[in-house]
Amino acid sequence: MSGTKALVVLPLGSHSHLMRVIVGGWAHRCNTRWLGAAMAAVALVGCSSAGPSSSPTTTGVGAPTTTTTPPPTSRPVAPATTAQAPTSVPTTVAPGDLATVIVDPEAIAYTPLTRTVLYRASIGTGVDQLFVEPCHECDPQRPWAPLVASDGTIVIVDAGRLVIVQNGVPGVVPLPAALTMIGSPLLVDDRVFLPTATADPAVGQLLTLSMADLRAGTYRVVETHDIPGQPEVWVRVEGDKIKVNDTPVLEVTGSTRPRIEFALNETPARLTVLGDGGRRTWELPSTWSMNRGWALSDGSVVSIAITQDQRTLAVQLMADGAALGGVALGESYSYDGAPTVDDGGIVQLERVGDTLEVASYPLPTATT
Repeated sequence: MSGTKALVVLPLGSHSHLMRVIVGGWAHRCNTRWLGAAMAAVALVGCSSAGPSSSPTTTGVGAPTTTTTPPPTSRPVAPATTAQAPTSVPTTVAPGDLATVIVDPEAIAYTPLTRTVLYRASIGTGVDQLFVEPCHECDPQRPWAPLVASDGTIVIVDAGRLVIVQNGVPGVVPLPAALTMIGSPLLVDDRVFLPTATADPAVGQLLTLSMADLRAGTYRVVETHDIPGQPEVWVRVEGDKIKVNDTPVLEVTGSTRPRIEFALNETPARLTVLGDGGRRTWELPSTWSMNRGWALSDGSVVSIAITQDQRTLAVQLMADGAALGGVALGESYSYDGAPTVDDGGIVQLERVGDTLEVASYPLPTATT
């Protein structure tokens, strides 16, 4: 997550006994993918084209307004989290359940989300380019979801390297030749977490890098932690933990994010959010395909929904039981199709013809 947050990340111990859970999958991938969440596999049915488009994908009401501003000022900064004890503890749930919310897609007020281009690069292997494998009959190798720090620095995991963009100027930090990513990276305060493979397919490693090192052009692993080692994993902050699939790996003090229980493969599909105010279940429309949810510091959860008519929605489920929607969200082109979602908004890699763009969108709450 970006923003000037004073979060402390603490190890939770060894995970050599981790269960194997397959994760991944977004609607743009044409093979069926699976998300391991809340001890259940979530199938995402259907797919749309993974190929390039000649213009930004726009869905829903209104077309996005594209503007380009310098990265240091284009990224919203989330409210600061100090090192003092949090005012709410997301893992302490009040007795009893809150009222279940049945989400009516026709009753949500959808707001067009303004698209802001933070960085633009042609395809290639140069310092100012991003790599896309020249493959027309496969799912080509390409960059993972971009990260944006509170000062506007962009981190992109590219082929065999990290592309670090500072004040609009790209630089390259080489990665070890043997390093293989198995999931999208995560940014927590000043630390970047890379989920990587090991020689044992059942066990991966979560590598911790420092943003200060990356800004200086240095690759240095600060910490390593064992994690599940599937073909793809999902790393996120949930409650006061950094989780990989369903496994807590590190503790994050100062976090006010809720926990999430996923039941997206059931009928009806559900998300249950456990926060300081209690436990609330959301029943989701059968016309939506959703396979992830991101917990935010205000107690809300953001998910990306694909409708039956292939519209892409940003849906924010608020702690008070309100559901907000954002439309005109482009199609993510990152390797696993995932965006980066945090308190500052939604950031994703998008392909426009032969150009890759790091595009930023505000949260639905920022437009109301």
